[in-house]
Amino acid sequence: MERRRHKRFNTNKEILVSVNDAVMRGRMLNLSDDGCMIACDSKSASRGRKVTVTLIDRVCVEGEIIWANNRRIGVTFYRKLDAVTVRYFQIDNIALGDSQPLADQFGRDMPPMRPNRDLD
Repeated sequence: MERRRHKRFNTNKEILVSVNDAVMRGRMLNLSDDGCMIACDSKSASRGRKVTVTLIDRVCVEGEIIWANNRRIGVTFYRKLDAVTVRYFQIDNIALGDSQPLADQFGRDMPPMRPNRDLD
């Protein structure tokens, strides 16, 4: 049974993770406006710990680790990310070749984007 309230999409972005004043590099594997999954090597990244995730320069979000296993953690954010930040990661992911479609404001998948050959 799916427990998430918001749709997540795959990403593969290097980020910074701060747990207990220890800052480490991690890789964000998926993202929604209220949480993400991160791959990182840290014994201090355990369930219930407060975490700060630096998504991009000066864009930090605080949250709590809600699960941790096999060098991966699930984070729920204390405050939802704004739509522009989420969209940034969706568009960045599409540019890298992810075929996962964008969704409109109602959660419906949008048609795939095709290159405009007239712009070449």
